[in-house]
Amino acid sequence: MKKLGLEAKLNIYILSAFIGVSIIALGIIGNNTMNNSRQNARAFAELKGKEEASKIKNHFDYAMQSSQTVVEAIKAQMQDGKPSRSLVAQMLKNVVGANKHYFASWTLWEPNAFDGKDDEYAQKYQQEIGYFSASYYRDGEQLLPQDFSSGEIPTFLSSDYLDELEAYYYTVPKNTMQQYVDDPAEYSYTGDDKDMVHLVSVVAPVISEGKFLGAVGTDFDFATLMELNNATKIYESGFSMIVTHNNMIAAHPNHDYLAASLDTMISGYTNALGDCIRKGESYYYETVSEITNKEAIRIFSPVIIGSTNAPWSVMIEIPISEVMADAKRTAWIIFIIGVIGVCIVFIITHLISRKITRPIIHVVDTMRDIAEGNLETKIVKSGRHDEIGTLEQSLKSMLFKLREVVHSIIEGAEKINTASQQFSNMAEQISHGANEQAASVEEISSTTEEIAANIEQNTDNAQQTELISLKAQSGIQGVSARSNETINATRLISEKIDIINEIAIQTNILALNAAVEAARAGEHGKGFAVVAAEVRKLAENSRVAADEIMNHSRSTLNMAEEAGHKMNEMLPQIEKTTHLLQEIAAASREQKSATGQVNAAIQELNNITQENSSSSEELAASAEELASQSRNLNELVAYFKISNTAK
Repeated sequence: MKKLGLEAKLNIYILSAFIGVSIIALGIIGNNTMNNSRQNARAFAELKGKEEASKIKNHFDYAMQSSQTVVEAIKAQMQDGKPSRSLVAQMLKNVVGANKHYFASWTLWEPNAFDGKDDEYAQKYQQEIGYFSASYYRDGEQLLPQDFSSGEIPTFLSSDYLDELEAYYYTVPKNTMQQYVDDPAEYSYTGDDKDMVHLVSVVAPVISEGKFLGAVGTDFDFATLMELNNATKIYESGFSMIVTHNNMIAAHPNHDYLAASLDTMISGYTNALGDCIRKGESYYYETVSEITNKEAIRIFSPVIIGSTNAPWSVMIEIPISEVMADAKRTAWIIFIIGVIGVCIVFIITHLISRKITRPIIHVVDTMRDIAEGNLETKIVKSGRHDEIGTLEQSLKSMLFKLREVVHSIIEGAEKINTASQQFSNMAEQISHGANEQAASVEEISSTTEEIAANIEQNTDNAQQTELISLKAQSGIQGVSARSNETINATRLISEKIDIINEIAIQTNILALNAAVEAARAGEHGKGFAVVAAEVRKLAENSRVAADEIMNHSRSTLNMAEEAGHKMNEMLPQIEKTTHLLQEIAAASREQKSATGQVNAAIQELNNITQENSSSSEELAASAEELASQSRNLNELVAYFKISNTAK
C-alpha cells in the first residue's frame, strides 16, 4: 500500500505542477503577444506617419523651392537693373510646365516695387493702375495665362485687381516676412464660378534690404493632395489624412471631409490635439472611428514646410481589430500546442515516475533497516545503470563502510583505554619542561621590546614619505589630464578647420558655376559674374587661411601629443614609486602590529608555561576519565547488529 501511495502522490504532484506552470506560461505568452502587437501597431503607425509626413514635406518643400528659385531669379534681374515682366511671366509658365503636380504659379507685387513703371504701363494701355501681377495655370494639357485685363493688354499687367493684395496668401508673408503655406481655399483663374477649384498656395516673399516687394507662389489643387494621400494603404481599412496648421482637413479618402474643420469631423478631438498640430508635435490616441465604427489607433505626425511657422500634420488611422487579428490567431495556436504538450509530457512523466519510484521504495526500506541498527541487511539490486542504480551502489558502499567504521570504533575504544595510562607518565615530564621554558621566554620578551621601538620609528618615516609621494602623483595626474584636454581641443579645432576648408572649396565651385551661368546669360549676367568672381576670391582667401591655421594647429597638436606622451611615460614610474612607498608603509605598520602581538604572545606563553605544571596533574585525572568513556563507547556500539567477520 505504501508503494502505491507514494507513486500516486508523485503522479498527482507532477500533473498539478505541469498544469499550473502551463497555464501561467500560456497566459503570460498570450498577454505578451497581445501587448507586443498593440505596441508594434503604435510603432508601425508612428513609422508610417513619419513616412507619409516626409512625402508631403518633400512635395511642399519642392514647391517652396520652385517659388524661391523664381524669387532669386527676379532679384538677380533687379540687381542688373533690367527687370523684365514678360521674362518673369515666362519663368512662371516654365515652373508649372516642369511639374505635373503644380496647378498654377503666380506673382504679386507692391505698386512700383518691380520696375517702377506702373504709371508708364497704365498710360500706355489706358489703365487706371499698371502694377505688376502675373500667373499661369494648368487647364488639362494646356498652360494658360491668367488674364487680368482684356483686349491686347499684356497678361502681366493688372489694373483693377487690387483686392488680390488683401488676400491671406499675400498679406501673411508680407506681414511676417517669411515663407507661408495657405489653407485650402476656392479660387477661379478664369473668373467664372463654374471653374472654382480648391487650392493650396506655397508662397515665398520677395525681400530686398529688409523691405517687402512682392511674393511668388505655387498652387496645388485638392486632386494632387488626394492623390498623395490615397496612395497610402494600411492593412484593409486603415487610411491617412492631411491636416493644415489651422486644423482644416486638406486631404481625406472621403471627399465630404475636404476643407472641413478637424474638430467637427473626427471623434476623440481635444484641445491638446489641436495644440500639438499647431506646435508641430506628434500626438497619439485611441478612439472609435467615425468612418469604420471600430476601435482604432491614430497618430498625428508633423509636417514642417520650408522655413514657415505654420506646420501641417498627417494622421494615420489603423483599426485595432485588424492589428490584433494575427496576435489572437497566434495566441490560440500557442494555447492548443500548449495543451497538447501538457498531455504528452504528463504521459511520459507518468511512465518515467513508475520506473523511478519502485526502486526508490526498495532503497527506502533498506535505509529503514539500517536506521534500526541492522547492519546485516542485504540490498536487492535492480540491475539499473542510471541514477537509481548509482544510488543502490552508493547505499551498498555506505553499508560496507558503516560496518568497517563500527569495527574500528570498537577497536579504537580499547586502544584509548591503554593510551590513557600513558598520559599520566607524560604529565610529569611536561611540568619539568615548562619551568625551563619560562626563563627563556623572559629573555625573548626583552629583545622584542627593543625591536618594536625601532619598527615604530620606521613606520612614522614611511607614512610621511607616502604622503609626499601621493601629493606628487596627484599633481602629475592633473598635468596629464590637462594635457589630454589640450590635445582633444586642438584636434577639435583641426576638425572644424577642415569643415571651413571644405566650405571654402564648395563656395569656390559654386562661384565657378555661377560665373559659367552668368557667361551664358550674356549681357544680363555681367553683374552676377562680378559677384561670382568676388565670392570666388573670398572662397580662395578662406581656403588659404584655413590651410595656414590647419598647419599651425597640426604643429600644436604634435607638440601637445609629444608632451602628453612624455607625461604618460613618467606617470607609471611615479605611480610605481608611490605604490612601493605604500607597500613599505603598510609593511612597517604590519611589523609594528606583529611585534606587539609577538610581545603579547610571549607574555601569554610565559603565563601558559607556568600553568602547564599544574595542568599536568589534571591531565592524569583526565586520562582516568578517558578510560571510563571508552567503556561507555563499547556499550553504545553494541546497538548495531554485526557479525565479527562482516566486512
